[in-house]
Formats: sequence, structure tokens, C-alpha cells
Amino acid sequence: MLGKARDSARAVVCESNMRQIGQGFQMYVDGNKGWMPACGEDGDPAGPLKLQDQKGWESEILWMNAVSRATFGKSYNEIQVAAQNGGPRVPIDGDAHVLVCPSARPASGVSSGADADEMTSDGYFLMHGFLNQGGNLSEEARKTFVCYAMNYKLFGANNFQGRMSQLRPGASTVLVFEKRTAAWEASADDDAYYASMGGKAGSVTASFLGRFKGDWKRLSTRHNKGGFILFADGHVQHFTLREVLTPPQQGVNDWNKPAYMVWNVTGPATR
Repeated sequence: MLGKARDSARAVVCESNMRQIGQGFQMYVDGNKGWMPACGEDGDPAGPLKLQDQKGWESEILWMNAVSRATFGKSYNEIQVAAQNGGPRVPIDGDAHVLVCPSARPASGVSSGADADEMTSDGYFLMHGFLNQGGNLSEEARKTFVCYAMNYKLFGANNFQGRMSQLRPGASTVLVFEKRTAAWEASADDDAYYASMGGKAGSVTASFLGRFKGDWKRLSTRHNKGGFILFADGHVQHFTLREVLTPPQQGVNDWNKPAYMVWNVTGPATR
């Protein structure tokens, strides 16, 4: 009984985090002529964070920097730099921060494949990004632990930065979702279910988790077999992984669900 109460309390905090993330997005949009922050590159060695402004880790366009500054007073970059200089650690499971779900487990991603997740011995994902020193780009790997991901299917291009006004209908357009931090949160049964719905076989458990962006295959299962989703109109709702993996018709291979859940506002969210 005590365990269920604790889980319920943690889910409430996680849902609150998502609402604050929505407020952070809106604050950024209000201050930037309607433009939203961007999801950025993958952050692995093959695609280090760079962003459109060529500022990498320091970019205020990067959604996690924008949201962390708006809701926590410091960008995620500033938190990382402070930790590197002997300050408080980068928030991780058990720490209070708007980008950390209190039910999350230490980083344990997908360890095989060309873009395999990199983890540290103390529970972080190790991600790669550029620093811009006077126009010269240098790569730096950093400890990160972000339990939420921006929907990178929004405009049909992984790194495209768009306007909030383009996200229509806002009540069903996915903006940010709660992301798995451990590969074991998804199972071979989830893979089989996804394949039966027309998805790519084996792609749920093979989805890399050390990212700040993602799609439906990376939804968390921490809260009652699912996680929370923030929609463009600001409301937050819980879904199970199976609900997110089910397209409108079996075999259609289009994960947009009009009036329910839209991942790509420019066309079908196929994959």
C-alpha cells in the first residue's frame, strides 16, 4: 500500500514537471516572436549538438536550455558547467529538477548498434555536443539525464525550428513526452505488438534513449505501463506505451491519429 502511494505521489510530480515544461515553452515562444525552441541533433558521436546558431551546448534555441532557464532559473548548459567546476551534480534520478522524473531509474540505454547509447558508471547518459569558441567548434562529451523528449516528428524534419502557431490542432499535437531512461522499460512483447500494428519489427526496444528528442517508440512505462504526454495546447495526459504504439488502422503505418494524437503536423508520421 505504501509503495502504491509513493508511486502515485511520484507520478503527480512527473505530471507537474510536464506542465512546467509546457509553461517554459510558452515563455520562450512569447519572447521570441512565436518561434519555438528546437530539438537539436541526436547528441551521439555521429551527430553532436550544434543547432542552427552553431552554439551547441550553449544554444538558447535548444529546448532543454530554454525550458530549464524559464522554469529553474538556469539553462541546462549552465547546470552542466557548474557541475564540471565542482558545483552541484547534474540532476539525476532522486534529484528535484523539472527535467527529471522522480520515478526514473539510472541511465541504462541500448548498448548495441552503430549509434549505441553511452552511459557513465554513475548513472548518466554521456552525450556529445559542440562548443563555439570565437567561431571555432570543438566537441565535448557531457553527463546528461533528461527524462523528457521533444517530439522530433513535428515538422517532418528532425532539427526544424517552427512556430507554435503551426501546431494545429493544439489539443492533439504532441510537443513533449516522458521518455524511457532504461532499455528494460520496453519488452520483446512490445516489439511484437508494434510489428503487428504495422511498425518496424524490433524497433521499440532498439530505440536509443540518450536523446533530447524522440518519437512514440520511446515513451516511458514508469507510470502504470506508460508515461505522460504534453500537448501543444498545454494540457498533459497519461498514455500507456501500447496506446501510443497503436495506429488508427492496423497496417496503415501512420502514427498520426487525428483528434487524438498527432506527431507530424505536415503529413503522416510514418515509420
